[in-house]
Amino acid sequence: MRASEFAAYAYDKKNCILSESECLDLLLAFTLDDVKLNDTPFNYEPRGFVSSIDVAIYNSVQSGRQMNGKHSIGFSIKSNARNWLTGFGIYGANSQAENVEITISVEKDDKLISKEVKNIKNLYIPNNTREHRVDMTRPVAILSGSRYILNVEFNGYYHNCYYGCNGKMSTKFLDPKTNEQAEINFFNVLNSNSNNQYGNIAKLYLGI
Repeated sequence: MRASEFAAYAYDKKNCILSESECLDLLLAFTLDDVKLNDTPFNYEPRGFVSSIDVAIYNSVQSGRQMNGKHSIGFSIKSNARNWLTGFGIYGANSQAENVEITISVEKDDKLISKEVKNIKNLYIPNNTREHRVDMTRPVAILSGSRYILNVEFNGYYHNCYYGCNGKMSTKFLDPKTNEQAEINFFNVLNSNSNNQYGNIAKLYLGI
């Protein structure tokens, strides 16, 4: 918990009492520098989110591409509050594709911090909604200034799928806890100076 988050909670009369883990988190924030704080293996869970924000990664969507193997997107956030990756959107298919198994992993500064396997009952997307929402079993804390990579690996080959084009380099949003503007930057995992030109991870869902 950063100082700005503590101030936001203290102002909230209903949620101003901190838990034991939040007190320890706050103590670490005041006693450790940013480098050590980001590397502290402290286990914590979010107390709940003020709001949820979905951040689109691409400016346009097309169809007709095969989807298989690993798909990745790199990102970093500039924010004075802690954000959580609660899930992501994945583009679907124009034809039936049942029981699709995906392996989800998150890396922070090239270190694996989360991994799980999910099953999508059917990758087919009706009514042109174009994407599925996949929620993480446990939200992943996203610290300001660190580089993260979200990987989604498919267990098979799926044809005639939607995909995103013309990737965004960055986007901004208002943090409801601190009432300050935050920014998320995307980067191509293979080339950190650009975003992917196309990809199958549609958006990120953040809890704040």
